[in-house]
Amino acid sequence: RAPTTTAAPTTTTLPPTPPCATGGLSITIGDSEGAAGSVYTEVYVANTGTAKCVLDGPGVMRFTVGGTPVGAQLTASSTADLELAPGGVATALWRMSAAGLFDCTPSAATQIELVFGTAIVDGPAYDPVCETPPQEQGTLQGFTAGLSDLVPPGE
Repeated sequence: RAPTTTAAPTTTTLPPTPPCATGGLSITIGDSEGAAGSVYTEVYVANTGTAKCVLDGPGVMRFTVGGTPVGAQLTASSTADLELAPGGVATALWRMSAAGLFDCTPSAATQIELVFGTAIVDGPAYDPVCETPPQEQGTLQGFTAGLSDLVPPGE
C-alpha cells in the first residue's frame, strides 16, 4: 500500500481593518429623555465612507467653543475597538448634566466633538457647559454596533 500524504491547510491572512478617518464619520444626536434627575440621549456615529473601518478606542466626547475644548471631556465606558461597514452605525447612551445645575461659569454655546484615535469628528451645536471650574458633563456608555433603543438605567 502506498503512503498517504496530507496537504497542509492553507490560511489566508487578511489585512487589518483600518481605523476610521476624520472625513469618513458623522455624528447625530438623538432625542432626549429625562429620568431620575438626568437627561439621556443616544449618540450615533455613522461610517459615511466607502470601506469598512474601525472606531479606534473607546471614543472621547468633548465640547468646544471656536475649536478650543472647554469643560470636562467624557470617555466612553468601553475600550473595545468597533468595526463599522460602509453605512454602519454605532450607538452610545449619553447621560448629561446641565451647566445650570452646577455652581460654575457657563461657556458660550458649544459644539460636540467625538475623538476615536486620530479621527476627530465635528458634531452638532450644543448647550453651554461648565467652563470654569470644569465639571463632569455626564457619562458616556461604550459604543455598540447598530441602532438601538438604549434604555436609561432604572427604567
